[in-house]
Amino acid sequence: MYKRTLIRNFIVQYLKDNTTLFSDRVFGGRVAPIIEKDSEYPYLLVFTNDESVTENQTMYTVRELDLMIGVVSKSNDVDDLDSIVEENLYDVEKAMSYLLSADNVGTDEFKLIEDIYLESINISRDSDSQSNISKASMSFKITYYYQRPVGLVYSTLDDFDVDGSIANLIITNKGVPANV
Repeated sequence: MYKRTLIRNFIVQYLKDNTTLFSDRVFGGRVAPIIEKDSEYPYLLVFTNDESVTENQTMYTVRELDLMIGVVSKSNDVDDLDSIVEENLYDVEKAMSYLLSADNVGTDEFKLIEDIYLESINISRDSDSQSNISKASMSFKITYYYQRPVGLVYSTLDDFDVDGSIANLIITNKGVPANV
């Protein structure tokens, strides 16, 4: 499985296990589930956006992944919706803070997550229609090591011509004075 998928799945399960307001209402992906009743709010959507390679090595790269956590809240008390959204954000941030602590971030270069930090929070609401649904997004940057797939062959010794290489070496050195 692709490592960014493993990271996303890990965060989904982690939030299910470590938040108090969401429990089983944490979903992996951008598409919201069909919500039929008020008791199914608030919920979280966990998905990944952009990814950049920050360092290239022969067999692995260091990558930085944009992980988004969408918080969807609903309240019939539209005037207090901001407080409800902020309470939901706090629950997520509190849970993620344990993951962000230095003791919990792995030091082995091929663990799932090398480093993680909160980059931004954005809250939006459709104010024209006085909607009682508010959406917020938390953007986290996750640094991880990605080992190149084993099936890819970057160099092989099967085609290496030892005799030809030695002959080339001798020809290359022809005319160079001998060591005295």
